[in-house]
Order: sequence, then C-alpha cells, then structure tokens
Amino acid sequence: MKRFWKSATVDKRNGSWTVLLDNRPLKTPAGNILVLPPQKSLVATLVAAEWENQETLLKHHALPMTALASRAIDAMVDETNRSQVSQALLEYLDTDTICFHEDYPPQLVDLQAQHWDPLLSWARSTFDVELHMFNSLLSNSQPDKTKSRMNEILSTFDQWEMAGTATVMQWGLAMERATYSTKSFIIALALVKKHLSVEQAALAAQVEVASQIQRWGEVEDSGWSTFLSPSKLKRTMLRAPSPPQTAYTFSYCEENVYLLCAAFLLQGYDVLAVFISNEEKTVALWNQKLDTVVIWDYHVVLLLRSQEQHCWIYDFDTRLSLPCLAEGTTFLEHFASDRSHMLIDETECNTKQAAAGVYRSPPPLHPPIRGEKATVASNLMRSFVSMSPSEETFGEVHDLRAMRRMSS
Repeated sequence: MKRFWKSATVDKRNGSWTVLLDNRPLKTPAGNILVLPPQKSLVATLVAAEWENQETLLKHHALPMTALASRAIDAMVDETNRSQVSQALLEYLDTDTICFHEDYPPQLVDLQAQHWDPLLSWARSTFDVELHMFNSLLSNSQPDKTKSRMNEILSTFDQWEMAGTATVMQWGLAMERATYSTKSFIIALALVKKHLSVEQAALAAQVEVASQIQRWGEVEDSGWSTFLSPSKLKRTMLRAPSPPQTAYTFSYCEENVYLLCAAFLLQGYDVLAVFISNEEKTVALWNQKLDTVVIWDYHVVLLLRSQEQHCWIYDFDTRLSLPCLAEGTTFLEHFASDRSHMLIDETECNTKQAAAGVYRSPPPLHPPIRGEKATVASNLMRSFVSMSPSEETFGEVHDLRAMRRMSS
C-alpha cells in the first residue's frame, strides 16, 4: 500500500486520544477506531509518529505500537478471546525458560544464578505459588494450583496490560507480547508488575545466548556465534545502535529526546536524558545545524549505554557541553511541558499578540507531554534544565570532566 495521507496527528475526543490521518480517525484491522485512554497520550503520539514516518510505501513492520494498540482494542475486550489468550500464556509455565537449569558450562551456571534464581524466588514469595524445576523437556507440568493462581492474576489485567501497552514506561512488552518474546511466563509477569525493567527482562531471556557469547564471541547480525579476537569483538560491540524513527520538531529538543527515549526503552536499552545548561542559562554549542556556534539557554540530547557499558550520544542538533543526567525512565515518568517557555512574551511583542499565544517556533503536532507521575503541567525549566539541585529537580548535575568519565 502506498502512502495516501499528508499528515498524521493526535486529537482528543470525548476525553480519549485518537490518531488522525488527514483528519480521518485511524482504524484497527478489525475496523474499530483506534481510541486510547486519557493516560496514554504518549502511546498515541508514538502511533502517530509511526505513520508520519512512513514514506512512499506502507511498511507494516515499522508500526509496532500501532499493532500493539490494535491488538488490545480488537482482541482483548472480548472475554472469549481473553480466555483463549490466558490459556495459551499459561501453557508456557510448563516449558518456562527459567525453570530449566543446566550445570554446565560455568558461564551458563553463573548467569542462571544471577538472572533466574532471583526471579523464581520473587514469583514464589509474591504470589505464594510452587514452581518446579526441570531437567528434561518431556512430561513436565507445573502444579494445577499454581496455574489456577496465575490465571487469577491474568484476570485482573486490563486490555492494555494483556496486549502490550501496559504503561508509559514498559512499552510494548506487556503480558502477551513479553511471554512470546522471552518464552517465559515468569519474566513477562515480572515485567508487567514492574519488578523488572525492559532491559533486565531482555537479559534474563538471553541467558543461554549470553553464556555462548562469553565462551565463543559473537558475529553481529550473522545469527551464528563464533570466536572473535578481543580487538575485533570490541569493534563489533562498539557499533552504535541505529536510532528508531521518531518525530522531530525544530526548537523542541526536550520533546524530540522524550520520544526517542521512549522508543529506545521499548527496545530494552539503558538511556539517559542529558540536559546541557549552566547557572547563567547561556551555553555555547558548536556544530549546531542553525549555525557553527550558537548560544542557547539549554539543550537536550540522549545518552545510550550498552550492556558492556559503551556509550553513544544521540543529538538531533549539536554536541555535548555541561550535562545534567536524568535516568530515561525517570524522564518519561516525571517530565511535563505545556510549551509555555516557547510563547512570545510582552517584552518581545505587543501585549495582544502575546496574549494570543504566539510561539517563537511552531510546536509539535502531538499534544503537550505530561509524564505518568508528573504533578504539574510544566516542570521543564525548574526540574530538568535547572543546574541547582533541589527537592524539585530530577537527576544529577555533572561537569564536563565527570561526563567524560561516565561515557569513556
């Protein structure tokens, strides 16, 4: 299918969010209008961004959030479908990855103890269930009482938790999606219950692969593990992950990075939002798209850290200066901006024009961002851009030397 729409935007109707293609509501494969709850404005924004970034031909694999939201709407409301999904997920208990431990090689034994044993202890104590360990793939079964208890837990999930858009933080890997992706009911449950982050869940699911890589090394993208010299292995691991396609709006760096942060968290990466500023709010930035050298009051970029603690900076506009770091999940949960900092004030124009709400630069098409735990309409300047730590600020302030140590 070719792209037939000029723009994809987000609109609020009757208290819920919808995505519009040229002012026409986006529909699911079953023909339902894609309607998202009030608290899922960021999900709506990411869905709209997926459609806005489609170019000439529609690529279905590039619409993961659309697929997850559609799944929740089309399949998770009907009780018969929910029951079938629950039974399919419960079957994974009998073959759950983390219930099959090996005693060789040593690398695998260590990783099992590090990632799987704590998960099993958490599930047993939290839900008061018995979980058996197996050493064979044949004729294994968890106790019926355990399955019944887990079924009760699944019955308490809403349609979004079941399908895969459970929270603003845990993105597409909720119960159904996470179980199928990790081959583990317990890992998925820990993710939905926020006992694990997306990155922790990914590490737990890849224990066997990680043990093989520790022993033999890895050829990236080959699908096969083989021995690499240390120098070549390091070069392979240092390849920066390709940034996901997200919306970009000139002069709104904090919102650009917010969407990029959400997209990378969906893929299981450890990310930091880096706020570059100082007490005087006059930061010189080199190699900016606007000019060779410019002076801004602040700038925001993203720092991504790999499992091996290699770091990369993702910047839509420029390089780094004096950064304030906020954990990616903290940023998504607590950040809020009503874009008032971009409004022209009375000192720049006449009072009437300022009162009309004229922006210095056109705002993004998506609605203003307000994190799940944000308690005010806007905290950009005092809680994130501020370089003076207080009870209202998030993250840590670092000078350039500390930043270099962190990213080296």
